[in-house]
Amino acid sequence: MKRFGVLLLLALTAPGCAMISDWRDHRRASTPSCTWSADGSQVSITGPTDRRMLDCLLQRDGAPDTLQINSLGGNVEYALALAERLAPSAPRVIVDGNCSSSCANYILPIARQIVLLPDALILLHGSADPALLARFERDGSGSDAFRRIAERQARFVAAQGIAPGWLLYRTGEADDPPWGAHVTGSPDDGGETGRFLLVGEDFMRSCLPTIPIEGFAGSIGGRVTADLALRDRLARQGVMPTGTMRCVAASPGP
Repeated sequence: MKRFGVLLLLALTAPGCAMISDWRDHRRASTPSCTWSADGSQVSITGPTDRRMLDCLLQRDGAPDTLQINSLGGNVEYALALAERLAPSAPRVIVDGNCSSSCANYILPIARQIVLLPDALILLHGSADPALLARFERDGSGSDAFRRIAERQARFVAAQGIAPGWLLYRTGEADDPPWGAHVTGSPDDGGETGRFLLVGEDFMRSCLPTIPIEGFAGSIGGRVTADLALRDRLARQGVMPTGTMRCVAASPGP
């Protein structure tokens, strides 16, 4: 999990962090765009979770009923602000390409329905948890700023009832399992070769049990088990399927 922490650290400042170099849609997922329907019921957004994406949502007084998104993730604070803006309306979320990193962490769990278009890709690599905060404090670099982010995440997760396992939430204790105490099982290959977790259907449904999910069979996560060439290509880029991983219920939130 140490490498997951490094990746999340990059996510705090980089425009997008869950990029696969030869993924067909990464350019569109990295390019900011914002298109509202005439009646304001739907918005289509691409690009990193940053100020521009938040400004797009703030163009209208109310949150959209449907959000179509293609994003590799990005800045955690802006991603939380986006999710806080969207949460009251619990939009239908259509993943048109990518919803990875901070997009997956915070936007997917507040949806009332998730629709995955063909070849949709969902990647996770961790969150702003106490284990990563402890690392910042040991390094003495930016721990106050990161603590504010971690506290904001904790408030959001508790308010929305998000499964801590979806965020790969670790307590920072010495006996913490590699994927956090709120997950059972392990990724394919035991997680030895990967940097990103490719979300599989069973893991996703165990973490987001109340949200209807459509289109999973045609997504990358749905195809990877049967498509060995795809599996090998993703493995070369540090992407590992979630395998037997499942979210487990936690009594209090993080």
